[in-house]
Amino acid sequence: MIKQLFKSGALSIGVKFGYLGLQFIIGVILARYLGPTSLGLYAVTMALVQIGVVIAQFGFPAYLVRIIAVQLAQKKYSEINLSISNGLKLVSFLSFLLIVFIVLVVSFFDLNPNQEYPILLSLLLIPLLSLEATTGGIIRGLGFVTISIMPGHIIRPTIFLALLLSYPLFFTNVTAKEVIISNAIALSFSVLIGLYLLNNKKPNVGINKPEESSYRDVLTKALPFLFLAGAQVLNYQVDIIMLGQLTSALEVGYYRIAIQLSDGIGGVLLAISLVIAPQIARLHALKDWSRIQQIVVIAHRAGFLILLPVGVIISLYSEFFIVNIFGKEYESASESLILLVIGKIIYATVGFAGIVMSMLGRAGAATTIALVTLIANVALNITLIPIYGIEGAAIATIFSQVIVNSIGVIYIYRLYKIDISALGSWIHRITAALWTAR
Repeated sequence: MIKQLFKSGALSIGVKFGYLGLQFIIGVILARYLGPTSLGLYAVTMALVQIGVVIAQFGFPAYLVRIIAVQLAQKKYSEINLSISNGLKLVSFLSFLLIVFIVLVVSFFDLNPNQEYPILLSLLLIPLLSLEATTGGIIRGLGFVTISIMPGHIIRPTIFLALLLSYPLFFTNVTAKEVIISNAIALSFSVLIGLYLLNNKKPNVGINKPEESSYRDVLTKALPFLFLAGAQVLNYQVDIIMLGQLTSALEVGYYRIAIQLSDGIGGVLLAISLVIAPQIARLHALKDWSRIQQIVVIAHRAGFLILLPVGVIISLYSEFFIVNIFGKEYESASESLILLVIGKIIYATVGFAGIVMSMLGRAGAATTIALVTLIANVALNITLIPIYGIEGAAIATIFSQVIVNSIGVIYIYRLYKIDISALGSWIHRITAALWTAR
C-alpha cells in the first residue's frame, strides 16, 4: 500500500510541478502585461469568483471523493454511477442559479462599465471551475489521482498560456477583460476533456440496485463539505478582499505576487493531499486507524522536508527573485513573501488535518474549527492591515493556515487517539521515555 501510494504520489507531484511551472510563467506574463494596479483588480475579481465557485460546488468535489471511494471499497458500482450523475447535475443547476442571482444583483447597482463588464465576464468562470473541480473529485474518488488533475493542471494552463502569448498579435493594451475571456476558453477545453476522461474511467453498472436517494438527501449530505470548503476559501481569499477594501489595488498587486510565489512552493502539499484523500476514505471504511496515521504522518514529513530548503532559499533572496522575475515595480512584495514562506513551512507539519477530517466524515467539526479561525483571521486583517499593510495581511494568513490545522490535529488525536502531525508518534515516545525515566 505505502509503495503504491508513493508511486501515485510521485506521479501526482510531477504533474503538480508541471502545473506550478506553467502557473509561474502565466503569473510573470500577467504581472508584466497588467502592472501592479490592474493585477490587483484582477486578483480581487478572481478572489470573488472563487467564493462564487465554492457556493456553486456545494461541497461536491470533496464529498464525492469520499463517498465514491467508500462505494468503490464496498463494490457498489451502481451507486457510484448514481453519485456521479447526481453530483454533475446539481453542480450545473446550482451554477446556473448563482449566475442568475448575481446578474440580478449587479443590475440594481449603477456600476461603471469598466467595473461591470469584468464582473459579468467573470461569471463565465463559475460553472466551468465548478464542473472542473467536481469532475476531478469524482475521478480521484475512483482512484485515478494523476488523471484527475491532468485537465486542470496541465491542459487548462497550457491553453491559457498559449492564448496569453498570442496577445501581442492582437492587442496593444491588455486588460483584465481579455485575461478573463482567455481563462474561460481554456477552462472550457479542460471541462470537456475531464468529462471525456470520466466517461472512460467510471465503472460499468454493477448487478446491485442503487439505493434511492433524493436530491435533497444528496444536498444534505454534501452540506458539511460546502461549509468546510467555504470556510477554507474565505480563510484563503479574505486577505485579498480586505486588502482591496482597506488599501488600494496597487497594494493588492504587490501581495498577489507574494502569494503566487509562496503558493508555488506550497503546491507540493496540494499534490500530496490529492493522493492521500481517497486512501484515507477507503481505510476509514475498513477501520484501519494505524495505516491512516502512518500515511498522514509520512505525508506531513515529506511535505516539510521538501518545502524547507526551497523556502529558505526564497526567503534569503526574496527581493532578488521578485525584481528579476516580475520587475522592479513589484519590489515592495519582498517582505510579505518572506513571512508567507515561513508560514508555509510551518503549515506543512499539520497541513493535512482538514482533508483528514473530511475523509473521516468529520466535515462538520472541521467547518466549525475553520469558521472560528476565519473570525480570528478577519479580526487580525482589520487590525493589522491599516498598520502594516500587506505584511499585516501575511501575518493574518499565517495564523489562519497554521492554527486551524493545529486545532484539527488535536481534535483528531482526542477523538481517534492517533497523532497525524509531522512529529507523529515521536512526541508520545519521548513523553513515555521521560515518564519512565522519572
